[in-house]
Amino acid sequence: PNVASQRAFDAFMKTRLIMQARGGREEGVVLSTATPISNSLAEMHTMQVFLQPQTLKRYGLYEFDAWSASFGEAVTGIELAPDGSGFRTNTRYSRFVNLPELMAIFKGVADIRTKAMLKLPTPPIEGGKPQVIVSKPSSALKGIVAKLVERAEAIRNRSVRPEEDNMLAITNDGRRAALDVRLVDPKLPFDPSGKLALAAEKIHRIWEDGAAQLHTQLVFSDLGTPGAAGFSVYEEVRRLLLARGIPAEQIAFIQDHDSDAAKAKLFRKVRDGSVRVLLGSTQKLGTGTNVQKRLKAVHQLDCPWTPAAVEQRDGRADRQGNECDSIALLRYVSEQSFDAYSWNLISVKGAFIEQVMTADKGLRTVEDISITAMSYAELKAVASGNPLVMEKAAVDAKVQKLAFAYDRFEQDRWRLSHRKASLQQRLAWIDSNMGAIEADAKLAASTTAATPLTPRSALCERAANVASSTTEVIGTAFKALSAARIGGVFAEVNGFKLSVERGIVATDLVVVAPNSGLRALVERPNMNDVAGVGEAAIATIAGISRDPAKLREEFGRKTEELHSVEKMLGEDFEHRDELRRAPARAVPARQRLETSQSSSPPSRRAERRGSRSSKCTAMASSAASMFLIFPFGAPARRDR
Repeated sequence: PNVASQRAFDAFMKTRLIMQARGGREEGVVLSTATPISNSLAEMHTMQVFLQPQTLKRYGLYEFDAWSASFGEAVTGIELAPDGSGFRTNTRYSRFVNLPELMAIFKGVADIRTKAMLKLPTPPIEGGKPQVIVSKPSSALKGIVAKLVERAEAIRNRSVRPEEDNMLAITNDGRRAALDVRLVDPKLPFDPSGKLALAAEKIHRIWEDGAAQLHTQLVFSDLGTPGAAGFSVYEEVRRLLLARGIPAEQIAFIQDHDSDAAKAKLFRKVRDGSVRVLLGSTQKLGTGTNVQKRLKAVHQLDCPWTPAAVEQRDGRADRQGNECDSIALLRYVSEQSFDAYSWNLISVKGAFIEQVMTADKGLRTVEDISITAMSYAELKAVASGNPLVMEKAAVDAKVQKLAFAYDRFEQDRWRLSHRKASLQQRLAWIDSNMGAIEADAKLAASTTAATPLTPRSALCERAANVASSTTEVIGTAFKALSAARIGGVFAEVNGFKLSVERGIVATDLVVVAPNSGLRALVERPNMNDVAGVGEAAIATIAGISRDPAKLREEFGRKTEELHSVEKMLGEDFEHRDELRRAPARAVPARQRLETSQSSSPPSRRAERRGSRSSKCTAMASSAASMFLIFPFGAPARRDR
């Protein structure tokens, strides 16, 4: 993000102070969290800035722009066009690359332990996984979704301004309608078979079955919270529970308990079973809530924005200290609404984060997905209720993704081949020059401020006559030559030549090694400090004694890198067979959709589009097939 909270900056400054007290070392700070990456790998940079500031600076990755240039890419890909008749290109910042290198750096501070690794003593989940409770769409919900399609049509046709309406606003309205249509229009009637009714029935059944054990339940909804304008989901759930016989004192809202003391008192009541149904949002109830002692069920009425939020919600019950024999994790979904779309994206995104954090073998690149606004095509698919529309879109996306993956594979091979040549050239240079560099290092090790200086210019000889030490001679001669605008070699110290080189802005003092001819720039003070300039020159010569060790370390490191590069160049494209078969899989999906559409009355939009749209679709599909086949040298297929 482009902004930071005062709380985050306060924590950041404290970590800097702790590390500063330890000599600037990356020590003394421990961050503990169940969800280090909540939504995007870009968040890893924040964790590294807290814990690895010096490491990031050493690798040139401290600024986010530099980090993202190494590990992230803006992706331009082909997507299904808004009206479903062809394809279009769209650019998103959505791919993360070089994951083994990124995780190698991150694991310098990260000790990652998943639930599967730890085998924590938590109660089993009923059914072995979260349960999905599905409600049928009401006529009111179908009507709202149809109106959302009309709004999306207006946006696509640019008949409304972005500040008046946009796809994100439509998505938000779609999420509200999926929870309860009264969040969109409070005048609409109660749906007795809707989500809230099903949730109230389920909550009451669990409350009744767990009366002896005083089982408790949490109900999550980020929409329709109490105190907000309009319809309140929380008040409606309480009304339905009261009607079923649950006492009012056993139902509570987390929003009614703002202070820490009030929350602590509420949580004690939940733990001892006097409050048995607690409703809250992810922000207020999803973290730091230890009420698991009697917690039997977690109900998620809406789908949150991030996988971490889902994990934190479920984690209130799925944790140590829960004394229940089993727990129920429940998700509520309305058919033909935004629910299925949202939960599917959350699932996919959570899986990819898990892949990265557990460092799956061979995983170098992952595709991020955005859980923000629906596309027009996805909205049309939801509204139509025809699963074949989404199936075709998914197959088309898979075909294009494989094609672009192959393109990236070829680009990576091209970059690796250039890197291999560069490494080989550098290793050959080190090997052939190591002898001369070691000879220079021996001379440099014996060079001190007391080592005699041999003048190589008249100005240096005059300086030697008035100065009392080698360092003063160097500084005095350098100052005089600079003032006279004279360049070139002016002295030698133990075989090392000292040269004045004039630049456009500044005048440099350079040391030239006698055997290898390598040049080292002297990081000097102002030339008026003649003794300081001379001392800096002698220190630069002495520093050359460390060059052989540095080069040997570089030689070993780059030899290992060369082996890795050669190994990667020898690997084949892992999805080659799948890519060969992909075009053939796209044909049945298109045929099933065409058959489905031909068996139903054509829409007015389809009538207007006519045969021209069909020809465009055929051309787009044919082009996609040709694009996939050509990289392997086979002739392009022709549609019959």
